Amino acid sequence: MASLGCNWTSSSLRRLAPSNQINMFSKFFKRPSAVQAIQQAPDEIEFVEQLAGSGLDALRMELAPRLMRFDGIENAYLPKLQYRCEDKPRSCLLLVERAPLAAQRKEEIAAACAGIIPMDICFSLDLPNDLVSKVTALCRPLLLPELALFECPLVVKPGPQSSMPAEWSMGVSFWFVAAASYEDALVHAVASARAAGFEFVDVYQGQVLQIDHTKWWDEIVMKQWREYSEHLPTQQQIDVAVATGGAFQGPTVGPIALGSPR
Repeated sequence: MASLGCNWTSSSLRRLAPSNQINMFSKFFKRPSAVQAIQQAPDEIEFVEQLAGSGLDALRMELAPRLMRFDGIENAYLPKLQYRCEDKPRSCLLLVERAPLAAQRKEEIAAACAGIIPMDICFSLDLPNDLVSKVTALCRPLLLPELALFECPLVVKPGPQSSMPAEWSMGVSFWFVAAASYEDALVHAVASARAAGFEFVDVYQGQVLQIDHTKWWDEIVMKQWREYSEHLPTQQQIDVAVATGGAFQGPTVGPIALGSPR
């Protein structure tokens, strides 16, 4: 069986005999620069599903600028990694290289990705093709090409956990979403608004607007939302969101009645 490359994982995993092993890296939580290389047999691991949860967008946007510093990394995936010797799967970051990387360079990249959440880190060229193919079939890539930025103004009601004043019957919650189409942006915005505790009612004035993300700070924030600028993402954060399909919550204004002008 072909050997796998470097997987960096925590010290709780047993070390195996030298033959037929993959090298992996793991970060120690709260120690961003500390990674440990371990080795594991290919038949001892399996990728089972994609990471999920309300913090996934934030994780993608935290990882993206770190990875974009390295020309040798083409893309990345966030699957769950199951070790045969463990009951529960671990979070994993699979990095796709453009060409084989030296061990020292891999350690540098792994260290740059450490310290966000506990996760194991491995490189695609160290893995058998069938394992890589399973990940790419299960998971969305971290970096997504040809996305646009959309402003999604949602008419919402205050839910039990929302930040909107309870005395408002309705308000407009603005969401800025990177997506391939306005339909995808709207679906993402509505899901994000519901996760934030709002009750979705409608799209304000029936319009989702595509905006030029390269002019985010100068043209959108400074001209339209200056009074909220301290609470809005920076130009760099928006650029990262467009690279990863991320979303940001903007201001919530109101109270409004349906059909009232902006």
